[in-house]
Amino acid sequence: MLLSLLGFVRWGTIKGCERAAKEKFYQYCHVRELNPNKFPGVTLRELVDVEDIFEINLVVYALELDDQSPKATVVQLSRKKYERKMCVNLHESHFSCIFDVSKYCQRYECPRCSEVWTFKHFHRHVRTSKIFAAPPRWL
Repeated sequence: MLLSLLGFVRWGTIKGCERAAKEKFYQYCHVRELNPNKFPGVTLRELVDVEDIFEINLVVYALELDDQSPKATVVQLSRKKYERKMCVNLHESHFSCIFDVSKYCQRYECPRCSEVWTFKHFHRHVRTSKIFAAPPRWL
């Protein structure tokens, strides 16, 4: 599914997405020397390879339910410096695309200090916080 999302990011529309997804799939299998007929999928640990192969920053969020409304937590940040960025939701072992991160959730938890913010304030907090050596590329 993640490689299908990369096909979508390349084209920006559903049209042409299937062909692009197949291209991405075979490219990934070739680089990783995997048998396409026995492809197990992409794991969270392998996202660094996906970023390098496709030159895209990946930011992984997950929704957590608590006694209040759901909150988004950052599962994995990209430390790369590519021009393109894609945000994905991780649910169990499945990735799905987040098209508009500002509408994904109403509460966001800082991955460093665990403070909970609205989207607007979360990104301002991360950009200006001294707990980050430099603002993360995923903003």
